[in-house]
Amino acid sequence: MAEVRWHKLRRDQVAQAAAAGAVLLLPIGSVEQHGPHLPLDTDANAATAVVERASRRLAEPPALVLPPIWWGLSPYWLPFAGTLSLRPETILALIADLGASVARHGLRRMVIVNGHGGNGRVVGVAATQLADHGVRAAALSYWELLGAELAALAPGDGGHVGHAGQTETSIQLFLQPELVAQALVTPDLCANLQPALV
Repeated sequence: MAEVRWHKLRRDQVAQAAAAGAVLLLPIGSVEQHGPHLPLDTDANAATAVVERASRRLAEPPALVLPPIWWGLSPYWLPFAGTLSLRPETILALIADLGASVARHGLRRMVIVNGHGGNGRVVGVAATQLADHGVRAAALSYWELLGAELAALAPGDGGHVGHAGQTETSIQLFLQPELVAQALVTPDLCANLQPALV
């Protein structure tokens, strides 16, 4: 199947994927401030890019990418213009409803791929609760896949993904450079930037 995005498929294609035992990949991020230079969709954009690339590399079983959950748990960034935040119970209910929906179509395996640090514990709980709908699920944050390499790739972030730092700036420069205000990127942030981490 060339197309992996759930919302771009027809119902017969979803049914075929379900019959083949497809795994669902659910990206979740946030819409929040990312310093003066990065777009508000940085977290959701990165998680979505990771799962779309991963799904295209999997043949058996196939993997489908659910539409991203754009919003996350970001109450601490609400003082900054543009930030949108959901309550934890809203995120849990949203993922539970999605799980119930896909289970009705015979899809029983899901990986929630997180792109926002504030969502980490919530998506872990959500993955556990999906069992109530007969869906076996796991949750991870995409940067956990980088392991020890992250420290070498973005030393300015101290081995972590950071927030609007080297890692996220590098990823957005690769995915959507036209939305990065490069004139606002400081020299210390630019030092040792890698051209692409995904």
